[in-house]
Amino acid sequence: MDLDSKEVVKKIEEYRKDYSCSQATLMGICEVAGYDDVDLVRLGKGFSGGIGGTFSEGTCGVTGAIMALGLLCDDEKEIFVAFKKLFNHFKDKYDLLPVDTFQKMVMISLHV
Repeated sequence: MDLDSKEVVKKIEEYRKDYSCSQATLMGICEVAGYDDVDLVRLGKGFSGGIGGTFSEGTCGVTGAIMALGLLCDDEKEIFVAFKKLFNHFKDKYDLLPVDTFQKMVMISLHV
């Protein structure tokens, strides 16, 4: 799926004013892709602050990216491969997953 990267970044930044990193990432990507944001807010709410409160380890935006990949791709194997590649790249390079950098890489993987 090809999305306008500038539009996605703009939407994520807009949503970040009122929502968590995971919600903003999910909502920004999915809005540009044409999904309704009402249910996305509720879906992303449980991931605010990362997985199990692991915000400081950079997982907050990562959860939104995982949810967006699930909505945008039909092939579960493709999702796993794409995400694992991104996850390992950032874990190896930064020893954690910086949220803003990870969001940009997710957009690149989605051809945004």
